[in-house]
Amino acid sequence: MNLRSALQKFILSIMVVLTCAIAVAQVSPLSIEDALGTLSMANRMPIALSPDGQLVAFTVEDDRRRESTQSERYSFYTKTGAFTEALGCDVWIVDTKRGGARNLTGGQGTSSSPVWSPDGKFLAFYSDRSGTEHIWLWIRETGQMRQLSDAIPRPFFNFQVVRWTPDSHHILAKILPEGMTIEAAADLISPGETEPKNQSKQGAATVTIYKSASAQNNASGAKTEKPVETQSWMERYRGDLALIDVSTGKIERLVTAVKPLGYWTSPDGKYLAYMAWNGIEENSQQPIYALSVLSLIDRKSRVVVAKVKQDYGISVSWSPNSSLLAYMTSENGDCFVVPAEGGDPRNLTPGTHPPFTDDHRAPLWDANSEFIYLLSSEQYGRIGSSKIWAAAVANTSLKEIAEISGHSVLEIVAPASGGRLWSSDRHSLVALARNESTKEAGFYRVPLSGGSPSLLFEEPRYFSRDSIFTTDVSADGRLVAYVAQDSQHPEDIWIAGTDFKDRRKITQINPQIANVPFGKSRIIDWRGIDGQQLHGALLLPSSFEDGKRYPLIVDVYGGSFRSSTTYRFGLSGSGVENLQILATRGYAVLLPDTPLRKGTPMQDLLKTVMPGVDRAVDLGIADPDRLGVMGHSYGGYSTLSLIVQTTRFKAAVDSAGPADLISFYGDLDKSGAAGGIGWSETGQGGMVGTPWQYRDRYIENSPLFYLDRVETPVLIVQGDLDPIWQQADEVFVALRRLNKEVVYAKYHGEEHWEGTWSLANVQDYWSRVLDWFDKHLSQNQ
Repeated sequence: MNLRSALQKFILSIMVVLTCAIAVAQVSPLSIEDALGTLSMANRMPIALSPDGQLVAFTVEDDRRRESTQSERYSFYTKTGAFTEALGCDVWIVDTKRGGARNLTGGQGTSSSPVWSPDGKFLAFYSDRSGTEHIWLWIRETGQMRQLSDAIPRPFFNFQVVRWTPDSHHILAKILPEGMTIEAAADLISPGETEPKNQSKQGAATVTIYKSASAQNNASGAKTEKPVETQSWMERYRGDLALIDVSTGKIERLVTAVKPLGYWTSPDGKYLAYMAWNGIEENSQQPIYALSVLSLIDRKSRVVVAKVKQDYGISVSWSPNSSLLAYMTSENGDCFVVPAEGGDPRNLTPGTHPPFTDDHRAPLWDANSEFIYLLSSEQYGRIGSSKIWAAAVANTSLKEIAEISGHSVLEIVAPASGGRLWSSDRHSLVALARNESTKEAGFYRVPLSGGSPSLLFEEPRYFSRDSIFTTDVSADGRLVAYVAQDSQHPEDIWIAGTDFKDRRKITQINPQIANVPFGKSRIIDWRGIDGQQLHGALLLPSSFEDGKRYPLIVDVYGGSFRSSTTYRFGLSGSGVENLQILATRGYAVLLPDTPLRKGTPMQDLLKTVMPGVDRAVDLGIADPDRLGVMGHSYGGYSTLSLIVQTTRFKAAVDSAGPADLISFYGDLDKSGAAGGIGWSETGQGGMVGTPWQYRDRYIENSPLFYLDRVETPVLIVQGDLDPIWQQADEVFVALRRLNKEVVYAKYHGEEHWEGTWSLANVQDYWSRVLDWFDKHLSQNQ
């Protein structure tokens, strides 16, 4: 053999090896470890564009760094004082011109919630990198970090960030009450309990498995500890509002022993406004807050509105001239203004109108304090359109200024600090909207004087569930930063000018999965049994071929319009909810729209979901003999509701779903609160009354009473720190008694949602789900 032929043979062999390697890579499924290792933007935590527009700071979450709560005592705050929702987070920054995102805090402890000082010299954030939660500063000039003071911040919810005074000299923060330690604060939430019992070894799953006889094993017994009486769960909100000097770290407690949710300094720096928890309305279970104003000149405080109904107590904003506060109310969805110096509140939106209420959005003021801009949302998530309105502050007139036909307006672009309209030309605003036919989304320019909105761009992308937290504007109004993703690419930061023509992605926080062949998504349409036009987000297997049928998993959540997530990465989110885990293993996944009427949720689930399944079959994609269904929380209820009405599903996974609306109504927590009442009578449960008024309705919409009809094998998943864990016990006991095929995985030291669980338990959870569907939906079944 001559040298030339030997070289040709060698090159050929190399090509064969490379081809095989590429083929293997193309069919390799997304591992559970890689899915959980996909970094994401922390939920409801604002991004922060520096005032000069040169840097974006943001919080990135790594699910692999989460640990089990193990105890109710540390279900809200860790032993270091960090808020548990922020566990596994780091603060990142990226240059808007050069890119090059980097982890500023380097995985040392939990760090989150960056906020720039108005002069752009400092970045404040929460961190327990020293072993205890504190406020830290990153000094931009030197690149160094330092702890601001000994104060222990006490945020509850990720959106409770620090506030800077306009002169950048002080930080306003909610901190632990004076003299109170982290352990003393834990006593208020869970008295009498010190260390979690029966802690598992690091990295080990903490699960007990129960099986029915038909699942080829006898169920074992289990002991449940008796609940201990404690004070109100609202003690988790307790804290002091304090000003901290940036130069000296000196702490001045302005408001003590209150339960503040939202707090804001006035633009002129003379006032502090705050919303403090003031109880729950008994019948509606609606939270009530008191809006107060404190003078930073004489330190005198006054309540300006004693009773404001809001969900989170943060829909408040200062007028630019600092004379008025605007706030939303859940009652009738109205917008009010009240003078900072005191006086009667005035309703700017009297009369009949769509609701303007939003859980998070504050009223948006124009630069002259003359108009407030509002977004109505009665058509949100449906085919139709939302509208943008302007309320005149002086004469209390309300005017509709725009409607984007066929679209839902998701948000009006504004600075992340909230309460200010962004208008680059003083004649228009920019709105984020979704096309309800295609589910593509993009930005529109809307004239403030009225007239037709003009499209800036629209793409097959998803712009976050709470885009109010994932959009920011530079101080000069020339740059917009936002977060975007699509079904095959996770979240990243984008930057754009005022016309959005030069928009570009400036981060790639997940380079490790950049070349993974994920499944593609599409929207499908059908009509429900009652004739209603519906949509669904369909995620195709990564190996999809036309003309070939695939097992279909329906991920259901009653009352939602999940087709809106058609272009969301993983369809339902990254991390534990990344449905590419299924798509890269040969499954198609359907997220159907499921509008529900009051009083008939179980029937409506069947009427809306099953025609969608039929549509996926008619399209030649779904195999009608290999159908599965799964859902979490109310999605678990939805799953159980379906399998008691149809035998078409060959496997089901119920995660933390209620099944007995009567026992759920009477559930009493340790504080004596009965959350099931409001949930059932006026909330998601949809019963519109008590069990004594509608006894039959409660029974007819409780899957528990129909479990004898179940032919579908069921995997039940539940965390034992979930307040409604008894519902899973009821379902398991009933199915086992009825000799149905059921397996119950109860995870110790874990809460309601798998997204807060330890890495070991999430890996165990997904392994069981995959084994369950593989067992029951394989072609050999």
